[in-house]
Order: sequence, then structure tokens, then C-alpha cells
Amino acid sequence: MTGLIKNELLKLTHNRKTYGFMLALLMINVIPVLLTLLIGIRTMDGQSYPSTLYGVTVSWVLPLFLIAIIAEMITEEYSAGTLSLSLVHPVTRVQLITAKVIALLMLILAGLLYALLLGYGIGTLFFGWGSGFFMRGISYTTWEGIRITLVSYFASAVPLLSFSLLVMFLALIMSSGASVVGASAGLLLIFTILDLLAKEISPFLISSYFVVTHLVLSFNRQEISFALAFLLLHSLLFYLAAIVVLQKRDIVN
Repeated sequence: MTGLIKNELLKLTHNRKTYGFMLALLMINVIPVLLTLLIGIRTMDGQSYPSTLYGVTVSWVLPLFLIAIIAEMITEEYSAGTLSLSLVHPVTRVQLITAKVIALLMLILAGLLYALLLGYGIGTLFFGWGSGFFMRGISYTTWEGIRITLVSYFASAVPLLSFSLLVMFLALIMSSGASVVGASAGLLLIFTILDLLAKEISPFLISSYFVVTHLVLSFNRQEISFALAFLLLHSLLFYLAAIVVLQKRDIVN
């Protein structure tokens, strides 16, 4: 199992899409700096910069990157015949899926860490560290701001992994990577629009949990419990569905 995970991580670290994601995130972090320099009015500092870019990072940049990666690691590997190479060894299909899920979780955590460090680094470099942390009109101490930012970023790994399992399921039932990317990106857009137009169904949309700052700030145990239960059920459902589909597919011959 450890060897499978290492193999999946090795493929991810050598994937050009991974470096494309890093470059895209770097450019997104630079855009507010350029706009600030053009306008000449500084409204941010190093403490608040990561939280300023947090929403777009976890709602769009990372999900779209994960869609592209999963389409390649499942659908395109199946089409190329390389998905069967792992099964030549004494490895079950459940272990293969599980290894891919664990590798994806580690990729998500690494991506969040990279985005966090990039935000703090660029924000501090261009705007200075600042004297305090402000969010939604409330002032927090520096350490409170760091805690809120850290928890928000890494808590988003849970809904992002849950979304990845949905995409993985789609990748297993579709015949081309382009179809997976199109369908998954379309679902992401639909979820986002529904979340904006129909707030009453937001608790049942996976995309509404990408940004968790409101849960971190309010620490409402009932909302947090419901969110965790929904994400766990969503993840388990598509994890099991992916296993069932893979068990039925002929990927060895």
C-alpha cells in the first residue's frame, strides 16, 4: 500500500499540471499587488493577504486543478492502458483507489500550504506585516489572525477531498478526460450558481463548504456537526461508488 501511495505521489509531482497550478496561483497572488500599485491605495497587509485570496483559491483554483489532475490520473491512464500496470502486482482495486485518494489528500494539503505561504510571503514583501488582523470589521490579535487563517485553509481540505471523490467517480464512468473536465467544471459552476440563488439548499451543496471561515469564526457546533456529517456521507458515498465501478471495469486486458 505504501508503495502504491509513493507511486501516485511520484506521478503527481512529475505532472506538468502541478507546476502549472503553482504558476497560476503565483500569478493570482501578484494581480492584487499590481492593482494596488496602479491605484496607489494600500488596503491590505501581510497578515490579511492570505485570507483575501483564500476564497478564490479554495473555490476555483484548487477545484479546477483537481478536476484536471483526476481526469488524467483516472480516465487518461485507463485510455492509455497504464492504469492496469499497478494491478500486475498483488494489489487489489480497493487498494488502488484508496492509494489515489490518499495521494490526492496529500496533494490538496500541499497545495493549501503552498497557497498559504505564498500569500504570507507576497503580502508581507509588498505591503509589510501590518499591526493587526481585521476580518469583517472586527479586529483580532496577530496570533488570532494566524490561527483563523491556518484553520480556514487546512479545514478546506475536507470539502475539497470530498469534491475530488465525486470527480473521481465521474472519471471512472466516462470515456475521455475532456468529458470529465467538462462535466466536473459544469457541476462546479452549477453548484456555485445554486448556492448564490437558493440559500436554503446551500447546506446540501458541496461547493458551499469550500470556504469555511464563517464556521471558524462562529464556531457553531450544530453547523459544524452538520457540515462534517454531510461531507463524511458525501465522501463515503462516492468512495464506495468509485470502488464498485472500478471492480466492474476491465482494466487488465
